[in-house]
Amino acid sequence: MARLDLLRVMTLVRECLYLGGPAPARSKAGPWSERCDWNIAKRLVAKYGEAEVFKAIHGLALLRDSDKLTWAKPQTKMTLRALTTAKFGDHSMFHQARIAWVQHEKQQPIVLPTRLKQILREVGA
Repeated sequence: MARLDLLRVMTLVRECLYLGGPAPARSKAGPWSERCDWNIAKRLVAKYGEAEVFKAIHGLALLRDSDKLTWAKPQTKMTLRALTTAKFGDHSMFHQARIAWVQHEKQQPIVLPTRLKQILREVGA
């Protein structure tokens, strides 16, 4: 596992879960530091791979901001601990968050770059 993978994951954590600020100072379980999330990120990337962890982080933010989590209000700072300890029905939060992201992506229209559209028109597609 490359350190660059972890840097990209933690950048996404800061943007999506910390809402652009520092890590939440405390959680219900006690004090929390960004170092704790680095350790969780390392385990998650080793187990699932960077792409799947990205999906889960985005999905967790989507679930939180769409008010589908009973334990977190929209725009509440979160940590990666939520992906590893929380349950969503019968499934782990990691699994449900990935599903939420995939379903969200399926609803998004596919936007082709302008140059690709031009090439497709030229070949008659």
